[in-house]
Amino acid sequence: MRFKPWLCLAAAFLLPAISQQSFVFANSELSGLQTQAVTTLVDPAALQGFLATHTGLSQTQKNALNAINNYSTNSVLKTKYIDQSSSDPLVILFEGAGSYAYPPLTDTLKKYEPYHVQGRFQAMAVVVKSHMIYNVFLDASTMPDQPESDSVATTKNTNSDGSLPPFNSGLHSGSYAALLLNNNGSVPATYGSKKVSKTATAIQLHKGYNQDNPSSPTSLGCLIVHKDTYGSFASTVGYINDASSVGTSYNNVNGYMIIDRSYRPW
Repeated sequence: MRFKPWLCLAAAFLLPAISQQSFVFANSELSGLQTQAVTTLVDPAALQGFLATHTGLSQTQKNALNAINNYSTNSVLKTKYIDQSSSDPLVILFEGAGSYAYPPLTDTLKKYEPYHVQGRFQAMAVVVKSHMIYNVFLDASTMPDQPESDSVATTKNTNSDGSLPPFNSGLHSGSYAALLLNNNGSVPATYGSKKVSKTATAIQLHKGYNQDNPSSPTSLGCLIVHKDTYGSFASTVGYINDASSVGTSYNNVNGYMIIDRSYRPW
């Protein structure tokens, strides 16, 4: 008799607490339980097993995870991950389902960027491979420091028509491994409070820091995962081998990224 991995994992390990901002769930073994072709981005049994095991997730976070398969009809994602059964990683960023950690601590920082007074990291990053959720990180963000600035780009949500940028691994400012959207080429974006529709270049997913800082912004338009969990995120996606060592060495990785801001409370 083969045990279901999510049941034995619950008995074998103390699950990370909500304050640790990430959940590790090595449920790749669930692929052996599949009895028919998976027709969704995430295997439904694996998804329910993940949710049953990770009881520390908020209802908003659970709702977001349950919504992943709504993107299964996206033409690009369906072709790559369902029709072609690609094992390349899929990264989903749910703005509004994060930890809301690290709010600005001073009046100066609050005045500089009132947008993040509730907390800088308001997104949940989900890594999916081979129809399985491999990891969830609660300290991420899809928003720049100053999204209302006319000169700052905010990447657009994933489009229903299937047009979304791919990502590949590379270097952030030549200093450490990161994910480059469309290989640093053009991606759909909006600018300023009027949300003027344009494109942006050099949009990456890289490390984020504790608070916004007028002299050293953590994001001028890029996507971020907090520096304390970034190594784990990068190793889960697969573009580095050692979560404790984020440097200039990286593995060649390609995939797609979903940006979903429907869980923002404003």
